[in-house]
Amino acid sequence: MGLFDSGPALEDVVGAKLVNTDERSRRELARAQLPILRELRDEELLLVIAVDRDTGVIVVTNERLFTVRRGKLDRRIERNRIREAKLGQLPRGGFVAIIAGPELRVAFATLDEADLFVQTIDLAMVNSRVVRRNIPVLMPDLYEEILRTSGRPVESRLVIAVARAAAEMIAAHARTFFTTIGDQGAADRFGRDFGDRRGVTTADDMIDWLWDWDPRCHQPLRRAVGIMRIRLIDTHH
Repeated sequence: MGLFDSGPALEDVVGAKLVNTDERSRRELARAQLPILRELRDEELLLVIAVDRDTGVIVVTNERLFTVRRGKLDRRIERNRIREAKLGQLPRGGFVAIIAGPELRVAFATLDEADLFVQTIDLAMVNSRVVRRNIPVLMPDLYEEILRTSGRPVESRLVIAVARAAAEMIAAHARTFFTTIGDQGAADRFGRDFGDRRGVTTADDMIDWLWDWDPRCHQPLRRAVGIMRIRLIDTHH
């Protein structure tokens, strides 16, 4: 290896699954990609990969998790050991994914990175046992609370604007759900049912639709509403 060699090239099949956006994580993943590819079972699919300074490279497939440290396989964690995936905020900035069961903690620089990682684990590994929707109806209480917290007047036109933005965010989560679970038929039905409709009750209607469609999206939806509230407050502040 030459003095100025940048290390192994990161293959697209692996690099496309990395949620971290910083260059250091890409270099770390490039060094781990050979043991990752060797570890994959027949017909096992890569879903998402994260890099953490302490844990190493964390790989999520449609069947399990495994980790690679310093170029070697470190842990294998089967689906039945994963009880829950939670999202937290670090006191000094950044976010953390907490995976109950194997007790993994994975740090992320941004909310988007952490949310995508946790959401994928929820969809692929954790099945909700809740049958009836237990997310409170958003319209109008949540939208009015967002405006009050942002210091904005609670006016009909602003409530409508917040509701439309909420619907766009739920629609974006829905696209991720369909892609991760691999249900193009559901994606098509969702598109036909909602199209460009973004009324004051659309976000609630979308949540009802997704809740009935697949229980694997129950926990991601609960978390998505909390994240949506934070983002809408920031937007309207």
